Amino acid sequence: MAGLFVSRFLTLSGRTLGLLSLASAALYAQTLTISSGNGQLIPEQSLSNQPFVIVAKDAAGHPASNVAITWTLTKGKGTLISPSLSTDANGQASAGFVSTSLFGSSFESETVTATSSFGAVNFFITTYYSAAGQSPFIQFIAPTQDNPKITAPAGSTVPGAAIARVIA
Repeated sequence: MAGLFVSRFLTLSGRTLGLLSLASAALYAQTLTISSGNGQLIPEQSLSNQPFVIVAKDAAGHPASNVAITWTLTKGKGTLISPSLSTDANGQASAGFVSTSLFGSSFESETVTATSSFGAVNFFITTYYSAAGQSPFIQFIAPTQDNPKITAPAGSTVPGAAIARVIA
């Protein structure tokens, strides 16, 4: 357990009355947030464009190293590639993703969940059918072009804030 521990002897008139120990908050991961890799569009049977990256921070907001991370494909199909089992010195852990073949549909949604002892975050991926390597047509519905700003705490999910129509 990491932390700062201070011990003092309590004395009165030269007599030791007892030992007082003060301990700061233990430096466990207090937050788990997404750093990058969320919301990717991936052609079928392809490696993700960038890895999924999370950051764990302690109670003081500093990167927390050696925090155990579990990566799980919680929705859809695909394969996780080289998932980090714990955070590094920068508090980061990552995993890659390979999409699978689509049979009978033009796209499929996947969810990858990174979990630690303190919480979990979800990465959302869309696998699309790619005829001859062509990218799909994407129409953004929300946010609107005249007000494209989305504001939320880092690493949070804002339901309905971004809506896109994908035509593959």
